[in-house]
Amino acid sequence: MYRKSFQIDEHTDTALLLESLRDALTTADLVFEDSAFRQLEQAVYDLSSQVTRSVELGVSFKSIRTVNGDDFEVTLVASCGLKTTLIDRIREFFFSG
Repeated sequence: MYRKSFQIDEHTDTALLLESLRDALTTADLVFEDSAFRQLEQAVYDLSSQVTRSVELGVSFKSIRTVNGDDFEVTLVASCGLKTTLIDRIREFFFSG
């Protein structure tokens, strides 16, 4: 089972992120259906557009979405405008995929 977490913020290139996701899943020798990848692709685009809207409005935003396939689990963490504490950074370092 392939498990990985990816960050999405206002600087994320969604096409590059999706390409690296497809490469990672292929490299891991996982067989994944196009419908599962389309679901992942839609989640990336949705979260990316929500981040863009939040930046335009000047508001803080954080959303976590997990997409599951037969052999993979990808967690997408989208955020912008959030202040992180030292504890948050330590937690992210040790507990992010």
